[in-house]
Amino acid sequence: VMTVRMTPLALVTERLPRAARDVARKLGKQVDVEVTGAEIELDRAILEELSDPVLHLLRNAVDHGVEAPHLRLLAGKPATGRVRVHARRERDRVILEVADDGKGMDPARLRAAAVVRGVVTKEQADALGDREALLLACLPGLSTAEVVTDVSGRGVGLDAVKRTVEG
Repeated sequence: VMTVRMTPLALVTERLPRAARDVARKLGKQVDVEVTGAEIELDRAILEELSDPVLHLLRNAVDHGVEAPHLRLLAGKPATGRVRVHARRERDRVILEVADDGKGMDPARLRAAAVVRGVVTKEQADALGDREALLLACLPGLSTAEVVTDVSGRGVGLDAVKRTVEG
């Protein structure tokens, strides 16, 4: 019965390159998506739960991570950004990573946004290490986006991703 329920991760990952290109086009960016480990099998119920969070992480990588082509060129990078979705087995778990070659998240901006929204005090924010500050992005309503768009900025994404993954 367990074997029948197993489904390749490709069920989730096969639509990611097109979704990334659609978001990139809307934002005036260029992006390539590399998927590895799509042959790894997971229980169908888990795959169905992972579909939306993985798509959200991909959209965030394109929107917040990958810079505009002219900024990438100024930074000495190729104009086309790269997002990598990599799955691997570790004992009885499957590790799924979504990474981009963009500028990365800014812990200082996250600390400042959390203070402005009253999530933490200035002293608490200053006491956070960079890793803890990056996790502030998973709090409901917290966003560093300067403009709210249909892609991002509402602060309802990473907290939903975190809740689903923890579930």
